[in-house]
Amino acid sequence: MNIGNDKMTKHLKQTWPAPDEDYLRYNVPDEAMHLYKEEGDKQTFVYSMPDEMLEIIKQIDYEPMVKEDVQEAVDEYLNSIKYTGIDEYGETEYEFAEEDGDDSPMFKYSGELSGYFQPLDRTLELPLFNQEIFTVDFVRHIQLFLKKEYPLWRLRICGTQKDGEEDMIIYPEVVWVGKAQSPPDDLETNLKSWSERINAIRKDDRGPLTRQLEYLKKKLPLAVKQLAEQLKQKDLKPFVVVAAFNGIQGDNTQHCIWMLQIENYITLGPSSPENIGSGERFHVTPEGKMYKGKGRISLGNYYLYQKSFPIDRNVENYHFVISGYGSGGGGREKPDGREWKFQLDAKDIITDAELQKQAKK
Repeated sequence: MNIGNDKMTKHLKQTWPAPDEDYLRYNVPDEAMHLYKEEGDKQTFVYSMPDEMLEIIKQIDYEPMVKEDVQEAVDEYLNSIKYTGIDEYGETEYEFAEEDGDDSPMFKYSGELSGYFQPLDRTLELPLFNQEIFTVDFVRHIQLFLKKEYPLWRLRICGTQKDGEEDMIIYPEVVWVGKAQSPPDDLETNLKSWSERINAIRKDDRGPLTRQLEYLKKKLPLAVKQLAEQLKQKDLKPFVVVAAFNGIQGDNTQHCIWMLQIENYITLGPSSPENIGSGERFHVTPEGKMYKGKGRISLGNYYLYQKSFPIDRNVENYHFVISGYGSGGGGREKPDGREWKFQLDAKDIITDAELQKQAKK
C-alpha cells in the first residue's frame, strides 16, 4: 500500500514540522499542483507547486485508501482496549468505520477543515475526542502501522484551537506533543502533562454543564417516579421540572430549566416567557439513567430537555406557559390546544458556585 521512494523519504524526514509551522508536505495528484481555497461558491488561488518538487515525486498515494486504512488501524487499537466510542451519558465521542462501507467520518485531510479544495499534504487529521485514549500504547500502535504501510504520512490529533488545546502529531519515527518533539524516553511523561493541560481546559469550558448533569443524575430516579404518578392522572402536568440553573453552555446571561417528559408523538415546550431557547436533550430510562447518542432511543421512555431563558433581575418569579404540540402533517408540529402554567421562584435557581461547593463535599 505504501508508495514513495528513498529520496522523498529523506527529504520529508529532514523537514518534519512542529504543529504551529506553516508547511506543505506535498501530496502528488496533478490537480494538487495548484491549490485553491473554497469560500462559499468562490475558489481562490493559493499556491502552485514548484517544478523542482515534481522531480522527486514519482507516484501517487490514493488518499481515500489511506484514510480507510488509518481508520482501520485506529479502530483496531480502540477495540483492543474495549473502548466503545460512547461517553458516560451516551454521547458519541468516536465513530467507528461502518462494516458495510468505507466511510471514515472522523478523519479529515490536511486543510479540509479550513476549506481547502485539495489536500495540503500527506496528513490525516482526527479530532481530539478523549485525551485519555492517546497513550504511549496508542502512539506506538499507530507508528508501527505508518512505518509499515505509509511512511510518508502522519496522523495529527487536533485539539480545539479556540480553546487553546494543543495538537499531537504522530509520525512513523517521531512524535510531536504540544509544541515540541518528544524524546522516546520522555513520551509517557509528556503525554501525561499534555493530557492534564487538555483536561484543565475542558474542565473550565465544559465544567458548568458537567456539574449540572451530575446534579441531575442524582435527581432523575425520583423525578421519573413522580412523572409516572402524574401521568396516571389526566388533570396533572405531563412533565416535571427537575432543576433550574444559572448559565447554559457558558452563557451566564441565561438561566435554564431541565424538563422531564414522556417519550411519545406529543412534545411539550415553553411558549412563555419570550426568547425561550433549546439546549441539550437526553433519553432517560425508567430507572432514571440518562443517555444521549445513537442507538439509545429504545432504552428510554422519557426525554430530558434543557430550555434556556434570559435573566430578568427585576422579577422574583418566572412564569411559564407550557404548550402541547402534535403532528401537523408534513413532519411539522403545531399547538394542539393544551396548556399548563407554572412559576419558578428565582431563589430556587441554582448557581454554578453552589454546584461547585456541593461537589467538594
